[in-house]
Amino acid sequence: MLRLFLLWTVIGEFKPAPDVTYSLSKDKDGQMLYRAEVKGVVLTYDLKTLRVEPADGVTRIEAIDFAGAVTGGWAILFHSEASALRSTSSFEVKADGKLKIMVCGLAPGGWEVWHNGWLEDTSNGVDAKTGVLLFEGTEGSYFLRRSGG
Repeated sequence: MLRLFLLWTVIGEFKPAPDVTYSLSKDKDGQMLYRAEVKGVVLTYDLKTLRVEPADGVTRIEAIDFAGAVTGGWAILFHSEASALRSTSSFEVKADGKLKIMVCGLAPGGWEVWHNGWLEDTSNGVDAKTGVLLFEGTEGSYFLRRSGG
């Protein structure tokens, strides 16, 4: 166990709510590893493969710029490249009821959240340390873009 720990360098850890944790790590070769845990469900993404354990009751999210899943009242999305997302992007969420949405791997600064074609929020900021955007929403199509762009 200690040996495995020494192979990974934790870049950042983030606990946005009592029921979710998030971390970004790099292995000895510099490979990125996103990890989030929501109510006992662990999501890991290495920029190639999204692993979800246990996978029962989890709805996957696949988009051009993201891989993620819906579980435990959360939609968790990981950016699919090693560099932070700086451009506009979109994804679709299928779920019942209200969700907390966490998008990981974004460039710091302000971001607009559009839902089903309507501008929903312009007050969302991404901290340079975490690279995480948090907001609440429901099922539908989402479009993200940096504020002022």
